[in-house]
Amino acid sequence: MSVVMSYRSLDAERLMAIVKAMKRVAAAPLDPEEMADAAALEAKTLTGASRASLERIHRGVAGRVLHGDLTEAGTSISVPVECAGSQIGLLTVAKDAEDGFAEKDIEALRLLGECVSSLLSHAMTHADVARTSPRSDRHSALA
Repeated sequence: MSVVMSYRSLDAERLMAIVKAMKRVAAAPLDPEEMADAAALEAKTLTGASRASLERIHRGVAGRVLHGDLTEAGTSISVPVECAGSQIGLLTVAKDAEDGFAEKDIEALRLLGECVSSLLSHAMTHADVARTSPRSDRHSALA
C-alpha cells in the first residue's frame, strides 16, 4: 500500500527548493523544447537523480528532452504532466542505484510536474500560434 504525501509533509527547505526550481523553469524561454529541458534538469537536481527526461505530447506531436540514458538506470520514477484534464507529458528521473528514491523525492517530483504543466502547456500553445500565424514582413511593407 502506498502512502500519499502532501506538500505539508515536506520540510521548508525542500519546499523552497521546489519554488526555486519552478522559478528557473518559468525563466526559460517560451519554447517547449527549452522549457522541457529546464524542467528535466530541475527534476534531476531536485531528486538527486543521475538522469532525467521530459516527454511531451501536444496535438499528436511528441517531443523529448533527455539527460542520460534511462534504459541503463537501476531505478526510475515518472509522474504525469497534466493540464486541463489531459496528459501533455511525462517527467521521469532515474538513478544508477537500486535503492530507489525517498518518498520526499517522489513528492517533490509530483509537485514539480504539477507546476510545470501550465508553463509547458502555455509554451506549446505559444509555439502553435507562432507556427500557424501569418507572418507580417515589415520590410516588404516599408519598401
